[in-house]
Amino acid sequence: MQRLQLSVTGPAGTPGIPMQMNLPVDGQAVPVSLPSGVPLTFEFDVFDGAGNYLATGTQTQTLQPNTNPVIPVGLVAVNPGTPYVDPLTGQISTGPVIPLTVSVITGAGMQPVVGAVVSLGASGTATAVTDASGLASFASAPMPQDVHVFFGGNAVSVLAFSGSALVVPMPETAPVSATVSINPPSGPTLGANELLDVYLTDGMSVLVIPWLSNPATSSIPPMRGPVGVSAMIENPLDLTPRP
Repeated sequence: MQRLQLSVTGPAGTPGIPMQMNLPVDGQAVPVSLPSGVPLTFEFDVFDGAGNYLATGTQTQTLQPNTNPVIPVGLVAVNPGTPYVDPLTGQISTGPVIPLTVSVITGAGMQPVVGAVVSLGASGTATAVTDASGLASFASAPMPQDVHVFFGGNAVSVLAFSGSALVVPMPETAPVSATVSINPPSGPTLGANELLDVYLTDGMSVLVIPWLSNPATSSIPPMRGPVGVSAMIENPLDLTPRP
């Protein structure tokens, strides 16, 4: 046994639950704060050094306040090749299952990105946010794994990654200023009761600017280029906008 993993699940909305952590295999005690008065399911899963699934055991118990309970859990060996089902995410794997640390950095400055959302797989049920060091850690990750990182309107995906540590550079964006002029002398003009909206999009987000003057300026948040610009003349009494 190289890795002993503990997963604790309970009723939806239980504070601090679900949780998952790797325990020392030498029997060293690890303090854990758990809610009382609700049934909790404790699942222990055992893996070897290569991440192969070896054994499992489950016990359900309701804890009482201010106690240090002993929860006996019998481990049962699994047959080689038995699929592992993560009790927190439902991800199923017949391959190695290992801890994963994702480091998110800026693409040019190589600085840690704080607050990036890191999601595993297609379901997004395994999600973590990078800390002050730009790190997001997962106690258990079936391999190979699709890793998706989101920050500042940007998204980066690394597909079919295998390993315990991944570095993801994020594209850098910076605020820019732009002036857009609508309705040149030869173009259409606004009629009575008509409104003009300008739409900016970088393919991931859309910014709508109500048009108040011509030319007009507006504060634009960081966006990735190229940026598409379109305008619509709208009459609140007419359901058909005019581009």
